[in-house]
Amino acid sequence: MLLLGLVSRGFTMDAFSTPVNLNRGSGLPMVFNGSVNYVRGISNEYVYDSDTGEKISQLDWEIEDVVMAGGVLSVWFSRKVQLNLGLWAAVTQGNGYMQDWDWDSSLGSGWSHWSRSPVDLEDAYILDLNIGYEFDLGRGISLTPLLGFKFDYWEWADHGGEYIYSRNGGWRNESGTFPDETGIRYEQRVYIPYLGMNLGVIRGRFFANAHVKGSLWAKTKAEDEHLKRSMVFNDRIVNQPFLGTGVALGWQVSQSWVIRMGYDFQKLYSTKGDSHGIDYSTGDTWFDVDAAGAAHESHSIYLSAGIGF
Repeated sequence: MLLLGLVSRGFTMDAFSTPVNLNRGSGLPMVFNGSVNYVRGISNEYVYDSDTGEKISQLDWEIEDVVMAGGVLSVWFSRKVQLNLGLWAAVTQGNGYMQDWDWDSSLGSGWSHWSRSPVDLEDAYILDLNIGYEFDLGRGISLTPLLGFKFDYWEWADHGGEYIYSRNGGWRNESGTFPDETGIRYEQRVYIPYLGMNLGVIRGRFFANAHVKGSLWAKTKAEDEHLKRSMVFNDRIVNQPFLGTGVALGWQVSQSWVIRMGYDFQKLYSTKGDSHGIDYSTGDTWFDVDAAGAAHESHSIYLSAGIGF
């Protein structure tokens, strides 16, 4: 049952596992959980008028049908204290879209410009590092507080698509399609120090766990590059609220292996920040306070296998 204890409470897309018996001689007990994840979600990009605070643009970047692969390596320094390091990377580009809405109040109410383009998820990876201390509540139940740091990276590129614009004083009076080439690249880099809690239960060969983690100190750095306009916008948002949670069920296949399936959810709440713009064609630069915003929400289901050593 040593392996079951080692990996029974591990998460996918969330680094954690808990030991039951650490009588392994002089070496440090370790466990590796590998996983494959199916991910769907959306990242939001906002532009605000820095004088009035009104939203003037919103871009929604979808994460659709993306597969990520990776795992967690956990090391125990005592019966109760463990260090966990998880890393996952996208292995497919997905089938998402980017939708772009603009609002021009001088032309009318509601959105004045809209476009939609297919996007490829060019790159994505998630890093999760934490340390936990387990409290044994008896009857196969444990509670483990966590102190951790999480880094998420998402990068998209659009190509082609369709649009409806308000032109020459008209209202949604022009429509058409874009050539099949990249017009916008967008990336989000999210830094999240967090506190968390895990609840684990073991019943014979079966086990279950649930976790929650949160932060009020997340920071997002985003870059929006408009290739056809030779412009780039660098945004910085701080003190963003973050929430992550998940559940899992597993089974001990043998004394060497366990398998698990589960669901994870994470949400980064929309918060305003500053924007630094550069026009490469003219060399002009500008800085606007509270002119940018970002948010993210994603769901994943996964299968994983773990082995202790």
